[in-house]
Amino acid sequence: MSIYKMDVLGHSGPIRAVFLPKGVPPPNNPDMAMDKDVGALVEFYDLRYARFTPDGQFITRYFAKTLLESWSSGATKFRGLNLNCGVPDWSIGPKPYSLILLWLEYLNSLHSL
Repeated sequence: MSIYKMDVLGHSGPIRAVFLPKGVPPPNNPDMAMDKDVGALVEFYDLRYARFTPDGQFITRYFAKTLLESWSSGATKFRGLNLNCGVPDWSIGPKPYSLILLWLEYLNSLHSL
């Protein structure tokens, strides 16, 4: 199974979104138990800190379905995404976040999220 990556400009630098299809464990945490019923995941990384992992410093992880549900309901249409309330740099504005959500819509057509 393929892992997909997309880079966008966050509030203060490049942010990487990593899409992990259903059942694929995170490459930077291979010991994480993945139940076959667990849906696809999206992880976010700060690319400015590539010394932590090849993708940068891990910020957070979401179920892809959760992000897409908020998009389809219109809740995030004109808002970005705050990845960590304690770190202002770790946020994505509305336009880059919309690109991520459109990318997830496309991946949803390839994989069952």
